[in-house]
Amino acid sequence: MSWASARGRSIQSKIPLYHRAHGFGFPGVRVDGNDVLAVYEVSKRALENARVGGGPTLIEAYTYRLGAHTTSDDPTRYRIDAEVEVWKHRDPIERVKSLLVREYKIKSKVFEEVASEADEKAQKLREDVLAMDRPDPLSMFDHAYASEHPLIEEGRREMMELGVSGGGH
Repeated sequence: MSWASARGRSIQSKIPLYHRAHGFGFPGVRVDGNDVLAVYEVSKRALENARVGGGPTLIEAYTYRLGAHTTSDDPTRYRIDAEVEVWKHRDPIERVKSLLVREYKIKSKVFEEVASEADEKAQKLREDVLAMDRPDPLSMFDHAYASEHPLIEEGRREMMELGVSGGGH
């Protein structure tokens, strides 16, 4: 069983999602979303096809959400531990690490260095984001569409009537 939120995917859609692309006149493909190399290859082919005028491709990267869907979600209500255990062993990062160790003899020290560098960059990014001025909430309406749209303008007016505006605080 695969899950989309707390409901099985088969309940949310009667067909695989990638089949929906055909209704819009372009190809769709499903790929193992936990296989980084497979995702890369499918994405590369889709990009090459688009660059020669072949149009879009819908890529359904089929994967498994190990954690909760939201902070109020309790996946233990609808998933069994054995299922989660199976998917833990399909973790894309761990799969790539195993490949690098097996095929390229990469040492664990390299992974530790990469993780340390990533942690430092993440910390810097968090600090930079927290230091940013907050945007005016009304600016969320500015680029919703290429041109004005009545529903967007209605939303903007409603927020203005509520007194929502002002940034930089």
